[in-house]
Amino acid sequence: MPRNARVEEYQSLRNEILKRQDARLIALGYCVTAVGAVIGLTLRGNPSGSAGFDQFGFAVISFAFLILVGALVITIHNTQQIDVLAQYIREVLEPQLELGWETWWAQHRRPQRLGASRSLALFYSLLSLGIYALAFATGLYLNPLFLILLTVLMLVSLVLCFDLFQRTTKEWAYKWNKAQTTEKN
Repeated sequence: MPRNARVEEYQSLRNEILKRQDARLIALGYCVTAVGAVIGLTLRGNPSGSAGFDQFGFAVISFAFLILVGALVITIHNTQQIDVLAQYIREVLEPQLELGWETWWAQHRRPQRLGASRSLALFYSLLSLGIYALAFATGLYLNPLFLILLTVLMLVSLVLCFDLFQRTTKEWAYKWNKAQTTEKN
């Protein structure tokens, strides 16, 4: 492949990384907006004081958890793709182009550093715990079924937050040397 084509591929992949970083922040923005609306609706209360508020509050809080889980899935997917793209740039393109940004960054960033992914994971986990606390503020904990279902939704969101923080699922790394061997055959 000619050098110009590899440079274009490099630039294209760097742009893709930037788009995916933006997509993570957009998902977070929509999530925070939706959860804020849910909190407002839930804390506003039921003006009639009827028992129907339990179902309304449960539905609205459950919806907030579903939005949160959706935003987490989108964030995890985009973060995994960013890592794969950066790894491809670092392991395949940079040696051919004699560039070194991704390689330098991978060597000099500290593993204990919080970073964007871990910051997002912590923010999402705090958001999840805040939504769960809302169930207690509105009295939904008095209904055991509501409490169990909301606890399950909260645990799902916290497991996703842990995955985003620790990068434990299988999609976080890609073996480019194996892919290159397969392509040559």
